[in-house]
Amino acid sequence: MDLQTDLSLHEIMLAEAGEAAMYVVDGESADSAADYERHLAELDRISNGALAPSGFRCTDGDPREVVVLRGERPEIVLTLAEENGWIDAAALARQLNAALAEEGATSFFHAFSSKDFGQEIGFVYLPKTTGDRFAALVRERTEREIFEEFSS
Repeated sequence: MDLQTDLSLHEIMLAEAGEAAMYVVDGESADSAADYERHLAELDRISNGALAPSGFRCTDGDPREVVVLRGERPEIVLTLAEENGWIDAAALARQLNAALAEEGATSFFHAFSSKDFGQEIGFVYLPKTTGDRFAALVRERTEREIFEEFSS
């Protein structure tokens, strides 16, 4: 898909990934480390179970620590900034992707913002090649609004 369009990044991601592989949430919804449990459950849903959480262990502070317990699979330890209730979206995607890459995953999470969002943050789960292509295209997009970002 060509990103030189009037479509917002959100509309482009919907067209590329579909609603089932996307999670859009109020970006200011992480008042405590435990709030990440809900977000991680949604990320697991859009990835068709890639995270497979069996539970969570959360510690508040700055930084916050959220441990994704996964039964027999290695736990994922996330270190996330305390941002006055804002989701540390880029760090969340980056750390989850590092854990998935160690397991040989071929699809990964990407956090994005879009010109048609208020304070929402979007997450999309895409095959690596598709995510890499979109990251490069977003960097080159001449019509890109200042708010539109795409990270993994």
